[in-house]
Amino acid sequence: MKKIWKRKMILTGLIGILTVPFVTPYERVNAEMSTVDKNRMLGATSRDWQSTSLREWLNSESVSVDYTALPPSYKDEPGFLSSQNFSNNEREGIAVTRHGHGWQYSLGGNTNDTLYYSQRSLAHNDYVSNDKVFILHYTDLVNYIEKNNLLMDRYKKNYSTYMQSQTNKRDKYDYLVNSGYYNSGYANVSVQYTSALRQVNARDKQDIVPALSLKPSYTFSNGKKANALLVGEVVTFGTYNGEPIEWEVINKSDAGYPLLWSTKILTTKEYDKDGDINPSTSSYINYPSYDVDIYAGNGQAKSRETQQAIDSTTTISFLNESVLTTPTNDTSITLQIKATDSKYGIRKMILPDGNVVAGGEASWTFSNNGEYDIFVENGQGVLSVKHFITKAINTPAVVNITTNKDESSKWTNKPVTVNISASNNGVYNLLLRGNREMGYSSASTGTFPAWMPLGGKRLHIKGTVRNALSEAEFSQVDPNAKVRIRGNYTRYTSSQRGMTYPVLKEFSLKELYEKKEIEVDEVVIMPSDIYQGYYSNVSMMDSNTAYMKSPYNYWISDFTYEILDKDDLKIEEITFPDGSKINSDTASYVITENGSYTFSAKDSRGKVTSKTIQVAVDVVKPTVSITGVQSQIVKNQMLRIEGRDGTSGVKRIRLPNGEYRTAEQEGQSLIVDYNIIENGDYTFLVEDYAGNTTSQKITITNVDSTAPVTQETLSKTTWTNQPVTITLMATDAQSGVKSIELPNGTITMGASANYTVSQNGDYRFVTEDMVGNQTVRIVKITNIDVEKPNGMTSQSPVATVWTNESVVITLSNVTDTGGAGISQIKLPDGTKSQSNTVHYPVSENGVYRFTIYDKAGNSKEIAVNVQNIDRVMPKLIAQLIPGVNGLTMRFTGYDELGEVHSIVLPNHLVVSGTTADFVTTQSGSYSVSVIDKAGNKSSFSTKIENPDVSLHQEINQWTNRQGYPLLATGNPKYGEEVLVRTFGTNSVWVSTDEFNQVIQSNGVYTFEVNDGGILDSKSITVINFDRVRPVVEIDGNNQDGKKITVNIKIGDKGDKKD
Repeated sequence: MKKIWKRKMILTGLIGILTVPFVTPYERVNAEMSTVDKNRMLGATSRDWQSTSLREWLNSESVSVDYTALPPSYKDEPGFLSSQNFSNNEREGIAVTRHGHGWQYSLGGNTNDTLYYSQRSLAHNDYVSNDKVFILHYTDLVNYIEKNNLLMDRYKKNYSTYMQSQTNKRDKYDYLVNSGYYNSGYANVSVQYTSALRQVNARDKQDIVPALSLKPSYTFSNGKKANALLVGEVVTFGTYNGEPIEWEVINKSDAGYPLLWSTKILTTKEYDKDGDINPSTSSYINYPSYDVDIYAGNGQAKSRETQQAIDSTTTISFLNESVLTTPTNDTSITLQIKATDSKYGIRKMILPDGNVVAGGEASWTFSNNGEYDIFVENGQGVLSVKHFITKAINTPAVVNITTNKDESSKWTNKPVTVNISASNNGVYNLLLRGNREMGYSSASTGTFPAWMPLGGKRLHIKGTVRNALSEAEFSQVDPNAKVRIRGNYTRYTSSQRGMTYPVLKEFSLKELYEKKEIEVDEVVIMPSDIYQGYYSNVSMMDSNTAYMKSPYNYWISDFTYEILDKDDLKIEEITFPDGSKINSDTASYVITENGSYTFSAKDSRGKVTSKTIQVAVDVVKPTVSITGVQSQIVKNQMLRIEGRDGTSGVKRIRLPNGEYRTAEQEGQSLIVDYNIIENGDYTFLVEDYAGNTTSQKITITNVDSTAPVTQETLSKTTWTNQPVTITLMATDAQSGVKSIELPNGTITMGASANYTVSQNGDYRFVTEDMVGNQTVRIVKITNIDVEKPNGMTSQSPVATVWTNESVVITLSNVTDTGGAGISQIKLPDGTKSQSNTVHYPVSENGVYRFTIYDKAGNSKEIAVNVQNIDRVMPKLIAQLIPGVNGLTMRFTGYDELGEVHSIVLPNHLVVSGTTADFVTTQSGSYSVSVIDKAGNKSSFSTKIENPDVSLHQEINQWTNRQGYPLLATGNPKYGEEVLVRTFGTNSVWVSTDEFNQVIQSNGVYTFEVNDGGILDSKSITVINFDRVRPVVEIDGNNQDGKKITVNIKIGDKGDKKD
């Protein structure tokens, strides 16, 4: 985050009831930045509590705190929860608390610094955090402090003993609360609040009072468990600046978690460093869950007296509340008060004058306007408060007899002037100076006296307003812009105060331009809700209430404001100490000698006012002596300041830090000790009871408050896997360097030391000078890397997938957990690569070695064993398994290197695995392929022949027998024997040896043959059956007389044989 420096806040102004600190503009860093973001640049407030420097310091256990935003001034201080302040057991005993912190838009209403009840509706508890250590918010102060009668002496606290020794402050101071805001309308407004409702800058150092909760099971050194603590009990827990921390139990949850709050201001620290915009969360301190919840507020607060939950609300009301805002000429008001609590009842009521009334009803008569508090305690011991305001009493004028000396003592160091006058002298008129052109500015009167009641009185306003615009100028302005005469005052209700600005008279620039001049001569009735600070002003505003620019202009005369309803009190006679009298309404008298002097004044109402003044003159200044100044260089000097006065005595001594130490009685000396911790000019002022003062300045130059300056060098600044030697050199311009404490606790005398480390980390060196000032230097070692780099390998195809192509080895996710970073990668072929991802193709099986080197010199070899490349063709074994119903060809594939994936059968069916059966009954050539998992493919062909069978006749020559058998012979190729059967559904296979088929006629005989399941048919033609006798035909019809021709024809047609 970019650092932007800003100048110191120099001005505080008042806007309405909101006090707003103004700062000079800081350097513009972004013209587009919103007003809110510009204000956030001034330092985070409670909305960004989670990433503030204060929260991270309070919750850090580290000796070197990491900060999310710009580091604060205390960046070198170990965390509050570090081991030098809390033991491991104590840290384990701290619970994580869910608590609220506020986004405070403004605080208004009740101005009593000790009470927060009336602020509660405005003290927004909008944000929630989980923390071990935190600071309280206004709602917490109400719930846990105010309701338990503790607030009257808790809204300011003393510093711790250590802080008192460093600051010499013994008074009580308010402290930071976790509430603040950024203004969205006004630049340079970024504020936090304190316990006294004071606005402060979060970027400036503020007083810090931490709070924490303990786990119920935590056990103190005396054996007492945390859940046994009572509200109001005081315990010690942890240390800070070498001093045990004292805590007060301000609440205990139902589950037994006590809420502890430091009884002292422990430190002064800025809430957050300015110069950047804080993120919404911390980068280092985050608690995802909590042990105890105090965000709910009311439901968890415990009564200090009964230790029971506060589960009832006391109601305080005024039965005649209207008397507080209704002007009256009576000299007093009697207020009727009633308090109720439906569950516990009312124990007592404490009236503003300190009187205690039992029960819940009371009346209280008072004669002075002002602000008052009524306290009511219920039966549980819980305190409730009712704050009220009134200015209803028309306080009459009185005779005042005053002096110019401190009237708490008789002593004086100069003549005493006594003034006698009536309070109403010259108070009824205000003057607004005019008689000039106003441009676009305004003019105001002074204010009427705060004591004087104004409600319902007549106010006479007189003056003149003239046009000051030329015709050309008038054409450039808004004619509807108004010139307004306002009354400005603090108004009040019965419980709150605030500013208001009613318009008494107004007219437009157009009306003024046309009339040239407007006379104002008006009598107005002043509102009844005026509390104090009434003044009037004349100003000009346009319809949007924006302030004017040139050429807007107007002219006004002097304006007078006169109250017409005047008190008629007047002094008629004044009597002096010597008895002389004068008839006058005012007088002055000078006393120059010791004595007792009585003055009296008789007014027009017949009342005599008297006052006796004791005067003792002491014109001799007191003396002052300062001892304890040392000559040698020291870390601190305890000076003793003694004031003496032989007459009136020393009243007080003002210290250089602004505090006073006051004597207990007159006529005595006063001795004060003051601790000097840094060089400079120190002025002590001694004052006696007469007002004489003597100051003495002493210049201190021998205090060595500057810690030694240290600088380290490292034996190796680049990345390394070897130990690093830290050499720390120290210088001290004043007392000199005494010693250096090494991270292991060893103390080395002198101004230099070496320390060798073998791992990264924060190494704490404490250098001390001769007077005890210490410098803590945290040396961060970040360049040691002894971790071997690493990477992930993969193959494509993966190792379980065979391939007949190249394998690509990928080395990826190359990382170096040690932090040095990768230098290079040595590939298996010896080449180098600077890439974090390497693709390396290989064509053969084998072990391939990659070596990763980091920048620190560490290396790691990663070996990849490639075994899935297979370029060997698979082989096939065919086994013929005979069967009656078919020949089974069993194909078994094998691969000498890889694995068989599948076999493709002759019918193109692909069978996964190494074995596949193919059944056939047909002869022929059968092609089979085997494919391995690498994709290699081999094809084979198997020829299956028909059965080798021959059929023959038992008788081959002609026969006239009735039948004979056919015989078969076979040569089995696949089965054990060749089978033969006749066609037909009921035929049976018989072996050729058993085949004996009797035939009885000629013809073609076909049989089905089977060799191990291979089928075929065999036929035989039989033609040798002849059972018919031969036929002789003689034909002699052919004769020609000479001869006879005889034709003899012999035939045999038996069994169709010709």
